[in-house]
Amino acid sequence: MKKIILLALALVAMTICVNSAATADMIAVIKQTGYVNFNTTGSNTVTLNRFDSSILLPEHDLLMVKVNFYHSGGASFRFDNDDVKGCTVRAQMARNWAGSGPGTSTSDLFTFTSEWVELEADDGDGPLVADWTAPDGHDFGLVSYSELVQADTISQAFWNSYIKTDTESTVTFNINTTLLSNAFEFDEGASSNAYQSEILGGDPNHRVTVELEYHYGVPEPGTWALMGIGLLGVLALRRRRS
Repeated sequence: MKKIILLALALVAMTICVNSAATADMIAVIKQTGYVNFNTTGSNTVTLNRFDSSILLPEHDLLMVKVNFYHSGGASFRFDNDDVKGCTVRAQMARNWAGSGPGTSTSDLFTFTSEWVELEADDGDGPLVADWTAPDGHDFGLVSYSELVQADTISQAFWNSYIKTDTESTVTFNINTTLLSNAFEFDEGASSNAYQSEILGGDPNHRVTVELEYHYGVPEPGTWALMGIGLLGVLALRRRRS
């Protein structure tokens, strides 16, 4: 009777282990990240290493591949009102771009603005002196942003097909920036007809980042522990029989 119970426990432990391994209890994520910078409109590419389960983790299953697109931008703005009347002004950035790669594509038109600033009429420094201080001037400083635009999940079937039909060891994503604008905007009815301004592009003016994630199925440590219990049970039965 004890032998039967011991054998049953061993079989249960090993069955749980096999099922857990099959359902991939834990996820191992390996990331590749690259970016391109733009100071003017144009095109560029992001090239990353390409992984697949047969090359990188042959003992685990590749569950899926994710592609995350991020973008960020920044510029420094200064303004000096030289008009005989006050104005209300803010800094504005606009970025229009598109990205594409195997199994994914995205695009975004992004506009970012600072807070409105009310400035008084020219305080006497005139158009010959650029004075970025109050009451008729303002230094907006660095105006910047950063955001995740899109996260695409690429199926295992597509990725495996892509790997088999493409012999390159890298993955290339094409990035195109079609609009990169930095400017000042006046509030309705509160514009200025005479002013000085300074806009310095950020470092970078615009950045697009591509993050490639490989998700692999990995059995939990507890699964291996159950496997060990099952094997110990089987060995114990063998010793008793001998």
